[in-house]
Amino acid sequence: MTAAAGDRSPTRREMLAAGAVAGAAALAAPSLAPAGAAAASADGSSATGDGALLSRVLSMSVLAAYVYQQVFAEGVLTGSERRALEGFVEQERAHVAALRAAVAAAGATVVAPPSSIHVANQHLAHRQISERLGQLRGAGDALGLLIAVERSSIGSCYVALRGLTLSTAIVLVARIMADDAQHEALVTYQRVTLPPHALKFPAALAAAAPSALVSGSH
Repeated sequence: MTAAAGDRSPTRREMLAAGAVAGAAALAAPSLAPAGAAAASADGSSATGDGALLSRVLSMSVLAAYVYQQVFAEGVLTGSERRALEGFVEQERAHVAALRAAVAAAGATVVAPPSSIHVANQHLAHRQISERLGQLRGAGDALGLLIAVERSSIGSCYVALRGLTLSTAIVLVARIMADDAQHEALVTYQRVTLPPHALKFPAALAAAAPSALVSGSH
């Protein structure tokens, strides 16, 4: 028996299409709250439900975009590392733009980037990430910071997905989580020293590949 049109659940294709619309949206942010601030609704009360969860994911995304930008600016990555990670800053900014649209639509306050390296480092410490911007001693420190940030980003998505209810929000956050897992794998791969005889599929790839069921740091 066919269910009535108003009662049927959205198909996977419909959910992905809805998520694509949300992911492509890039709205100018309304009043911005600091990256570490709690989500709040337009009337100043604490946001709940999807708005609060999306705001927390956005908070981590704006921090990740800021960290990538600063790591590249500090010039501690090698030329090959920079080329391998090229485009990650723009991808993180795309995450931020899509999440800002979703947060605003949910009635929560849009989160602003850190106002300084000092503030960004405070947010990193709050997330128990040991590396600090402005104190990176080389490529190893920089890559370690980026890996930790990606794991924290994945974790924020993982936690949000356990509570989100709107299909568009679920698809958007799932896509961001998958993208961040790819980032983590590629950044991790830059820390692996390949043997001179490595061919097409070096064993080191196994150390970089993300888990099929990533959960991140949270």
